[in-house]
Amino acid sequence: GELWLGGVGLARGYLRRKELTAERFRAVRPDVAESVRAYRTGDLAAMLADGRIRYLGRIDDQLKLRGFRIEPGEVETCLRDHPEVRDAVVDVRRDAAGLASLLAYVVPSSADCPPDMEALGRHTAARRPAHMVPAALVLIEAVPLSANGKRDRSRLPDPPRRAARRGGRAKPPSAGLETELHALFRRELAI
Repeated sequence: GELWLGGVGLARGYLRRKELTAERFRAVRPDVAESVRAYRTGDLAAMLADGRIRYLGRIDDQLKLRGFRIEPGEVETCLRDHPEVRDAVVDVRRDAAGLASLLAYVVPSSADCPPDMEALGRHTAARRPAHMVPAALVLIEAVPLSANGKRDRSRLPDPPRRAARRGGRAKPPSAGLETELHALFRRELAI
């Protein structure tokens, strides 16, 4: 079921977001005035026979990338707000080196006139924080759907090597200490 957290270290809620606080922070016993509160994490978990909890994934579509939780719907809505975009899907993909990045798959409003991908990147960067701006934009004809009509992210194509990338390529580490630090961070952050 959904994992709920509670206890002394629980936050009071989201800053200036009363609706979200009411949705996620719930009284465990609503009938008691001084009820203990718990936080609905949105994580799917199972209690094992020995009392340990196993994380099974997300209940919603939320993605996690480099410590940030990203609601793909927020990024997709931003992309759809652009007049040259009919539909969009956002996903996290790993490249050949194993580095994860946020990608956006874009269906143009007109098949005859694809959107200016650089302008679309600037459009998103102006409206969303940096961690929510896709690293690459990929044009697709239609969003793949499952048999029951839901978006099927597993059927999205791998991005071509020449996908419109933001900010260019990362500079590889130089020899010596940089290489050692790079290997250490990759191992510890599992990237």
